[in-house]
Formats: sequence, C-alpha cells, structure tokens
Amino acid sequence: MASKKIIIPLNSDSEADTCRKEVTPKLYASEWTDDQILEQRTFTDGKIVILGKIAKRQKPKKADYILRIGQNFPIAVIEAKKKYKTASAGLQQAKDYAETLDCRFAYATNGAEIVEYDFITGLETAIAQYPTPQELWNRYLAAQPMQDNTQEILLKPMNPNSGKAPRYYQEIAINRAIQAILEGKQRLLLTLATGTGKTSVAFQIIYKLWNNRWNIDGEHRRPKVLFLADRKILVDDPYSKDFAVFGDARASIVDDGATTSRETNENAWRIPAAEILQYDAGGKLLSANLDRKNPTRRNETEYAEPSEAIAAILEKEREILALMEDIQKLIKA
Repeated sequence: MASKKIIIPLNSDSEADTCRKEVTPKLYASEWTDDQILEQRTFTDGKIVILGKIAKRQKPKKADYILRIGQNFPIAVIEAKKKYKTASAGLQQAKDYAETLDCRFAYATNGAEIVEYDFITGLETAIAQYPTPQELWNRYLAAQPMQDNTQEILLKPMNPNSGKAPRYYQEIAINRAIQAILEGKQRLLLTLATGTGKTSVAFQIIYKLWNNRWNIDGEHRRPKVLFLADRKILVDDPYSKDFAVFGDARASIVDDGATTSRETNENAWRIPAAEILQYDAGGKLLSANLDRKNPTRRNETEYAEPSEAIAAILEKEREILALMEDIQKLIKA
C-alpha cells in the first residue's frame, strides 16, 4: 500500500510569522512604540453557552494587535493572516474586535497587503503603511473634537494599584464617563449588570478626576465627590479597600438607622407578592406596601388607576432630584 505524501508549500509562514516578520517592523517604522502596542492580547474569557444541563465556555477573543494612544485608550485593532491568504480575509474579524473594544480603526494584513476600515467614515481602504499614532489621533479628534485639557486628562493612566486592571467594558465605561464629565455634561447613566464591577468603575472615574484636580468650578483643587449606595456594606467595603488610596480625604457618613448585611437585606424582600400588591376582583391595583420588609415604617399607598401610580413614581423622582440638588449645594459650600 503506497504511503500518502504530505506536500508543505515553501511559503507556509504562520500568522505568528506574519506578525514577527511583517507587522511589528512596520509598526515601528510608523512610530508606534512598545508601550503603545499590545500583541497577542486576550480581552474576553469566552462566552458561556448552556447546552441542556451542561455549561461550556467558548474560546476567548484574542486580538493579534491592539494599538493604544494612552495606557487605557485603545484606538485600533490589527488582525494578521497567513501569507498565502488575502489581507481582507481577516478584516471582518478585526472589525468585530474593534467594535467590542470601542476602537475607531480596524486593520487586516497578510504581511504584504494592509486593509484599513475607518468606523468614522465607513470607508474600507488598501494602504501601503500604518498611520502614525498622531495621525490616528488627529483623525479621531476631527470626528470628536476635544479641548487640550480634556485630552490630557482622558489619556492619563487609570489607577494601577486598585487590585486588578479594568476589563475592556469597564475601560470603555470609564473613558466615556470621563470624557462626558470633562465636556461639561451634567447627567450620565452607566448601566452594568450585577457582578460586572460597578464599584471598580466608580472608583476609577473618581480617581481620575480627583488625581487630576478637576472640579466643576475650574479651580486648581481636588473635587468633592459623594458616593451613594442602597446598602451600607456597599459603601463600607470600598471605603476600606478601593477608596483607601484617598487616605484622609475620604469620610464615611454614618446613618443612625439599623444596618443589615447583604444577605439579611436581600432575604427581607423574599415575601409573597400577594402581601405587597393588593388587587380587586377585576384586576385593578388597590394598594401597594412599598416598604414591606420593615413593618415599623409602612408606606401604604392607595391607587385608583395605573396612571395615578405612574404619577406617584414621577413625584418620587422629583423628590429625589430635589434632594440631590440640596446635597450638591452642601458639597459646594
């Protein structure tokens, strides 16, 4: 029986060879430094897929190159392919990674050819060499103009001693919030799921503003920041850990009321819905015990129509906004 022959082409460079021989030297030639180049960087742990009763984690996402302007400000992704493939073969993957990382530019290459996709203009272009860091930053600023002071603070590094580096989605949230605050926006909302590190995000935002002496009055002093949470443990824990870097500048506001642990607080809400909401035979909401977990502070509210319930909620929002305005006045005082 004749044995099978395996033919190995001479141009059989791997993707790693393309990176080592072609991409890295060209990046250096375009003035990118080692501090700005992240090579073979994994940025997700892999999506968890449930198959019946079995949970399986998919492969993590790993970019061949992530280019950054500042230590925590990525701007471009490069996907390298083997030499015998076309450069455009890796463009969709580069675009997917760039969108995940909130980068404005994506590149695909086989070493000899380079294809660029610009998310700002929506154009796909074949180029001879990579743009320099300054060229990419200028193109970014042309689409999103920023004052010099905003650029300076935005590109400064986050706190490196907070225990662990921010994950990619945390970095995006922090950068967007910082930019919006520096541009004078008065209201921001960051929505993150349970366990995604909301406290870490809040700490990095506060640290950047505090460390760079930003404040709403434009004076050269550190800002006053009020950190609020719905449970005492959510304030006490970061006060002694994340916020320890602020030293004597931090102060804990103690509530005179009784405090409970996270478990006690959550278990208190495990009450049958029938004990909280009362309906008539026709399904109309009659009353709602909005503070059922604390019988000493009952708050029974009668509602005739759902529209009145909505009005009550809006009124509560107005009360909260008024309270926040009073707090802000105290902070400025």
